[in-house]
Amino acid sequence: MTNTLRLPKRLYLLFTLLALSLLTKSPLRASEKLQVVATFPHDAAIAKEIGGAYVRVDSLTPGREDPHGVTVRFSLVPLLNRADLLLVNGQQLEVMWLPELLQRSRNDRILPGKSGYLNVSKGAELIFYRPEEVGRSPLFDANFVYGAKTGQIANHHYWLNPANGLITAKNIFEKLGELDPEHEPAYRANYEAFVSKLRQKIQEWDALMAPYAGVQVVSYHRSWNYLLKRQGIQVLDYIEPLELGSVKESFLKKLARRMKAQKVSLILMEPYQDKKVAEQLVRETGARLLVLPSSVGSEPGIQDYFQLFEVIYERLIEALKGLQG
Repeated sequence: MTNTLRLPKRLYLLFTLLALSLLTKSPLRASEKLQVVATFPHDAAIAKEIGGAYVRVDSLTPGREDPHGVTVRFSLVPLLNRADLLLVNGQQLEVMWLPELLQRSRNDRILPGKSGYLNVSKGAELIFYRPEEVGRSPLFDANFVYGAKTGQIANHHYWLNPANGLITAKNIFEKLGELDPEHEPAYRANYEAFVSKLRQKIQEWDALMAPYAGVQVVSYHRSWNYLLKRQGIQVLDYIEPLELGSVKESFLKKLARRMKAQKVSLILMEPYQDKKVAEQLVRETGARLLVLPSSVGSEPGIQDYFQLFEVIYERLIEALKGLQG
């Protein structure tokens, strides 16, 4: 009788300890990889470069997805449960979906303000929106709540200036070394190699783009402002007159007239944007439409950070050369 009563208690204790072990991860052992989760694949790609053999890196979103309209996938919660480090793009790009996933994950280590949470935009060179640029949308309504506290809302596409990749890499390197000091020398070596290569590539890309400084283009969205500013390319206007606002027929007709008057013949867009709208402008102006990938994994063949920018610059330079032909 006594043994019969004790058995359920022992089983209960066993299952309780098992559940706690799944929810509460012990400190990293030498044989374990640091579990890194990034909200977007371009940051995941940099983390892989720096972490090398000592990290496992996953992205919560695919590169082809619109970063403004990420679907909340509760299937991602187990990834967050296991994470030692969460990398966020920041500048409120994740405000509509990440907080709910974090709440469900019950992983205190990766909450804002904790050691396992890193906003990789820290120290990045940012471009701030003017109030008249921002339209009403769920994302920007949420951003304005944040903006009321800070006074400004930054364009969150800062990663498309490759020089900001140097800052992101530094932030990730320092955090990896903090969480896993045993492998800090390896992280440092990988970081220094990444920075050396990226600085060299930036010099090459800047030199290739120099002849096109001052050229005007039209952009679908304000995604390319960072890259275009770096290269001295001017933006006549945007197909979306307000960020994430609706595109009106009357505005497109006015934009077409302005493009013809100022001889602007190149339109930039990303794969997830409405190609039919851009093609309407192409028909009315004869301009060339250039679709550029904006993250790692945006299309087949773009598997790392350097491949992303190689494709961007190769296509952009080819299109700009065509304007002179």
